Amino acid sequence: MKYLFLTTQYPPPLEGGSNVYLYNLVAHLPPEDVLVVTNARPSSDAFDRTQAYRIRRSGTEWRVFGKFEKVILLAKWILRFMPRLLKEQVELVHAADLAHSGVLAWLLKKFRGAPYIVFIYAEELNCCLHDRRRFSGSILRRMYRRVLQDADGVIGVSDYTLSLLAAFGVEPSKGIKIVPMVMPPRPVQVQEIAAMKAGLGLAAGQRIILSLARLSERKGIDNLIRAVPLMLASVPDVRLVIAGRGTDEARLRALVVEFKMEAAVVLAGFVPDTDKAVLYEVCDVFAMPHRELPDGDTEGCPTVFLEAGAHGKPVVGGRAGGVRDAIVDGETGFIVDGESPEQIAKALVAILTDQGLAARLGARARQRVLEDLSPEKGAKALLSYSWTLLGRKAMV
Repeated sequence: MKYLFLTTQYPPPLEGGSNVYLYNLVAHLPPEDVLVVTNARPSSDAFDRTQAYRIRRSGTEWRVFGKFEKVILLAKWILRFMPRLLKEQVELVHAADLAHSGVLAWLLKKFRGAPYIVFIYAEELNCCLHDRRRFSGSILRRMYRRVLQDADGVIGVSDYTLSLLAAFGVEPSKGIKIVPMVMPPRPVQVQEIAAMKAGLGLAAGQRIILSLARLSERKGIDNLIRAVPLMLASVPDVRLVIAGRGTDEARLRALVVEFKMEAAVVLAGFVPDTDKAVLYEVCDVFAMPHRELPDGDTEGCPTVFLEAGAHGKPVVGGRAGGVRDAIVDGETGFIVDGESPEQIAKALVAILTDQGLAARLGARARQRVLEDLSPEKGAKALLSYSWTLLGRKAMV
């Protein structure tokens, strides 16, 4: 076994950008060379049996942990996995996150000399830099700095993500960029689209905006709701479908009521992986006007824009984080100020009222994803980088 992947969370379900990102990479590597070490998830036993590579899970089921619980989880990982992993014939460790996997990879290098690569996504680095807590914030920054500086390689999801390395004393050139990959969409039947529309209460001829995301403040869906009244004069039959779950759901529901948009906004809740392709086919345009929050929380490279592009849909996103690696402004969609409902509405109206523009943007988005951002190409880039690092080590 050559490649060990350490990650606190791994499917099922295929939910969350970094989760899907890692799965797409691992699933396209030579399975005999891969071991994934992670936490348990609901239905993970059934999922693991369908994978060609080995998956070893802890006895702890992954969920959203508090700060103290995360420290306990790290201690459990070290005690449970370190003795076993020291016996594995590992050539290269891939740490999928800094706080847990990165520390374990760092320890493996100290105890048995195993080189490691660490994956970075942007929000964890930016939030760390904005953390003003005197004690815990300082410890976290020192830990990230040590894990990043001692890493043999770094993989970032965007140019923006790699640019954050400098604040931790690491040259951005130390890492490489592998933009999130997207699986080719499955064929969707006309009957599936009709059933989805009926289930959501959508009528024929309505213009559909889709936002599919974890419902958190940084996604900017609140300003997307505020943009809907501004669109009604130009697009009276517009409907906004918000799919997903998260901590911001109650606030978003209240906002719909406040703006009296119950007839124009549908909160669809959690959508299973099997139905996401149908949702993308139902919509005319995809929108997620994300922004950076005061605590530094932001997007590294939002995969949902690429997923929508794979279905030939134009997209509108916020001007924050690594969006320019996800949206080619003016070619695959539009980048707007996520804090401005007016800009969001203007971009969406332009797409919804100009079929030629929508078709051009959607076609270019689909072409870019299918030609340049396949999981096979991402896995090939990871293998090439891994071999380069191993070759350097062999020559020392």
